[in-house]
Amino acid sequence: MIKIEKVDVVDVVIATDEGILLIKRKYPIKPIKKEYPTYENCWALIGGHVDPGETDKKAAIREAYEETHLKVKIIKKIGDYDKPSPRQKSQGLTLRDPRGNYVSHAYLAEIVGGELRADSDAKELKFFKKIPENIAFDHDEIVSYGLNKIRKDFVNVIINFNLLPEVFTLKMLQNYYEIIQDVKFEKQKFIQYIFAADILELASTKIDSINYEDQLYKFNKILILSNLFLKGCFCIVFWLMALNKKL
Repeated sequence: MIKIEKVDVVDVVIATDEGILLIKRKYPIKPIKKEYPTYENCWALIGGHVDPGETDKKAAIREAYEETHLKVKIIKKIGDYDKPSPRQKSQGLTLRDPRGNYVSHAYLAEIVGGELRADSDAKELKFFKKIPENIAFDHDEIVSYGLNKIRKDFVNVIINFNLLPEVFTLKMLQNYYEIIQDVKFEKQKFIQYIFAADILELASTKIDSINYEDQLYKFNKILILSNLFLKGCFCIVFWLMALNKKL
């Protein structure tokens, strides 16, 4: 049996309030089997090969700039991917990358500078609120897992400190989060973070403690409860008790 040499690559989930940034490349890949997909005209995460002597993190920052002309800061590592996703397995694939044994080191990143501009190898760059059906490789799994990490991090804070009123402004939420987590965010960076978490919804009511011109939000209780279910029944009961106190 011929051993396929491992190739290290990076994939970068760039999340903003506009969605997840994806790229559609001009050229299809060359699979090792003719029956494998070439992912022509498919959307994919920003990323590429790790150069010799380069760390995964530095490769992610470099690839992000080369493909988008954006400067990014790594928030956290999502994980390492060396197996096909469930969607790929249902398509008969035995590799996550049809080109061979490509191991992806995936990172979650935020934009800190630059101006969005497609590289010469790209057909198009676009932000997506939802994962498109024609997404390449196992990138649907990577995006989903990365966004779930954001949601769970935020939910972990919410269930431990039930201090906010039922409706609130983004400024109130940011102040609350910074106090509890002992961190400081730039206003725009926090907005990117919280909208990427996708746990807020617009509130139709107003409260006297804030300016009526400020947009009011509330937590999407259904999504939060679904996250709490993953943490166990105790957390669900705790959250429901907290909600009842506000009614």
